[in-house]
Amino acid sequence: MFGSMPKVVLILAALVLILTLVNNTFLWKGKGLGRRMLTLNAFADPKSTTNKEVTYENIFVDSINFRAGIRTDTGRSKVALRCPTQKTLQEMLTFASMHIPTTSKDGKQEQKGIVFTTVTIDKGTASHVEWVSNWYRQLQNVGVHHPIVFGADVTGETCRIVQSAGMCCRNFQPADFTFLDEDLLIPMSTTRDGDRPPSVDIKFFYAFELLSYGYRISFSDDDVFWFKHPFVDNEFKEDMRGLTDDKSMEEQSDGWTSKSCGLKYGSPCMSTGLWDIYPTDNSINFIRGLLGGLKTTRIWEQQLANQYLQNERKKDGNGKMSFRLFSKRTHANVGVLDQRVANNLDMNLTAVHLGYKHGAEKLVEYKKRGYWNPGNISIGL
Repeated sequence: MFGSMPKVVLILAALVLILTLVNNTFLWKGKGLGRRMLTLNAFADPKSTTNKEVTYENIFVDSINFRAGIRTDTGRSKVALRCPTQKTLQEMLTFASMHIPTTSKDGKQEQKGIVFTTVTIDKGTASHVEWVSNWYRQLQNVGVHHPIVFGADVTGETCRIVQSAGMCCRNFQPADFTFLDEDLLIPMSTTRDGDRPPSVDIKFFYAFELLSYGYRISFSDDDVFWFKHPFVDNEFKEDMRGLTDDKSMEEQSDGWTSKSCGLKYGSPCMSTGLWDIYPTDNSINFIRGLLGGLKTTRIWEQQLANQYLQNERKKDGNGKMSFRLFSKRTHANVGVLDQRVANNLDMNLTAVHLGYKHGAEKLVEYKKRGYWNPGNISIGL
């Protein structure tokens, strides 16, 4: 009996190894035998000379995203709850990015994607972090493990508040913009068309940088509520798509013409509160041109973006960025959503935006629709 013991131990050890490998394989595919606790390397504390071993709960995206094939950039070994906010922008993007299998415009079979927003918060507007948290938590609910919040201020106050609420944030740093000519950067003190904060402009600077790195990007304001992963539609053919601000319930059948824009610049009547862009030469050139307009005018950035889209539409041949509005069936402002539901029009929502709602009215709308769940937030001011 004792003589056979080593053989039994070896057999048991082999079985344990096989079961472990099988379970890990299923976990990678989202079919694990249950949640596990993983010991991961935390990102280095800037005040410490060594990395710490920290245990995090493994997180998996929902079944919709598994069917779409979307996963985090480096697999589950990077699914941690802490963001590398003190490291370089490029390292942060690697940490937050997702693989998107697609027949992309440059012929690749797979692309990387980033989901982000920009916001300006200070002590006087600290309660706005609840909106950021609501946006952030819901994106995590639909499978975006690490949405990025870019803080737009010179003091770092935005990210201090956002990080204290447990979210991934990187404050605006001119050194981040390695692809952009310095003369195109706008000072953080710049406001546009009245009292709009710097964050409304800064989203385009980050868009340019992320596209130049080769990322497909999804931008949304923090008053957008996501029902599905932003990249669940991974096969649209245009360089860029955006939410329409057209007020009618009918589709803009050509993806452009608006008969009920409600804003003076007219078609395409795109909202700059929600858009998705592939990293193509034409889209990068479009954003670069828009940045030039932001530098030299004080026009509202949404009006300016629509004017640049109008100019783009007039181009012929090579160099023309292709664009189409998202269908109102999948991406809609709340007023359009209500009209379509009331008239029994088909809806298959990916995202809803609080377009044409202002101030306290936004919170009322979200709460009555059941979209409000920012979590318990404690901010040390």
